[in-house]
Amino acid sequence: MTLRRKFILALVGMVVFMAVIAGGISLFSFNKLLDRSVSYIQQGLATQWEIALISYYEKNGSWEGVQSQIQTMLHDPDSKGSPPRGNLRIWIFDTAYKATAGAEPEIGKSIADIPNGAEIRSKLVPLQVNSQTIGYFFLEDNFLTRSDFFSRTLVSSIMRAMLISMFVTLLVALLLGIILTRRMTEPLKQLTQAVTSVGQGQLSIRINPEEKGGGDIKALTEAFNEMTVKLAQYEEIRSNMVADIAHELRTPLTVISGKLESIQEGVAAASPETILPIQDEVIRMTRLVRDLQQLTLAEAGKLPLYIQEIDIRNMILRILDHFAIALEEKNLRIEITGESLPVYGDPDRLTQVFVNLIDNAIRHSREGGFLRINFKLEFRDKNDTEEKRLSIGITDSGEGIPETDLSRVFDRFYRVDTARDRNSGGTGLGLAIAREFIRAHGGDLTVSSRLSEGCCFTVWLRVKNNINS
Repeated sequence: MTLRRKFILALVGMVVFMAVIAGGISLFSFNKLLDRSVSYIQQGLATQWEIALISYYEKNGSWEGVQSQIQTMLHDPDSKGSPPRGNLRIWIFDTAYKATAGAEPEIGKSIADIPNGAEIRSKLVPLQVNSQTIGYFFLEDNFLTRSDFFSRTLVSSIMRAMLISMFVTLLVALLLGIILTRRMTEPLKQLTQAVTSVGQGQLSIRINPEEKGGGDIKALTEAFNEMTVKLAQYEEIRSNMVADIAHELRTPLTVISGKLESIQEGVAAASPETILPIQDEVIRMTRLVRDLQQLTLAEAGKLPLYIQEIDIRNMILRILDHFAIALEEKNLRIEITGESLPVYGDPDRLTQVFVNLIDNAIRHSREGGFLRINFKLEFRDKNDTEEKRLSIGITDSGEGIPETDLSRVFDRFYRVDTARDRNSGGTGLGLAIAREFIRAHGGDLTVSSRLSEGCCFTVWLRVKNNINS
């Protein structure tokens, strides 16, 4: 069932439910009000008869002739001062419970000899003059029966009116439901169509949120547009990665294929000199596959780390010793500033990161320049707690990185220096791997640069024992 139909059914159900509740409350209140009215009228009628009968007794000094007076009060429309009349049944008894007025055959009989006498006696109302009981009277009115008929008639009228109003309300609710749901679900329908198109590979689909109203629908369309942009980016990265991997593997495979064909055709002998280039290309492909595997593990958060306390300053000094010859060839001046603190991390992974960063800095520094390494302890607020971080800045004296390339230096297979290709030993994965390794330690790796002034890669590492906290 579609969302539109569900909404319409829910609206109709709510209207019916509210109508039933409102009708029930109205009928209950009406019956209560009618009962109170009947009781009030009956009480008033009894009071008027009581006053009239007491007045008659005071005037005549006895109940003699009261039967005739009652008949006159009941049937003479011109009688003045008489209580409301109608189809009444009245009994008057003296103090000895002897009927003095009422049904003709029973006048003069004791109340015990009258049919339903016990019931009548239980409902007798005493008549008193000067606090002395002068008799009793019983009043039975068919007003209750008439009021029941009136109540049923009125209830039937109310029910008919309620059914008619409910029918009209349902028609209005259906009309409004169709209009409202069309306006509300049209953006969702378009979103559904757009999602279907994205599922079919059309990642260029965009929805203008301004045309879809505000609130949740606008937020949903903005989230959808953001999702399609990211999907397009990921698809581009995936396509580029596949193309880059194929490109990286094409050259070594071509070299290996050519050498093997030469050996098979007898053009070249299977000598160490012929096999050596094949081995070099195999080593290059092995390195590429290894780098891709490490990068994938790091991005998935599954990179194995063997954490221990590391003197990061001594580690970097040892790495610089390994590059002593390269530093001497370029006549680079080493500048180490700031104070360091021990960090907790995987020494092999961090060594790989700093080897890559220092190697890049040496390669791109001009002869006679410098290589500056700066240690700095920083503090930052994270989740209302103060966190220590050690920043290690590695600055070279090269030409720098163009601003247009800064955002891509950590992409896979991306090389700022196009002259430095795979034949010089690089796969274009070093910086991407370095950043993911640092992030696996709970830190970060950033770059800043100015043309002709060199660039600076900054590593942030947390000075904590638990890198996952």
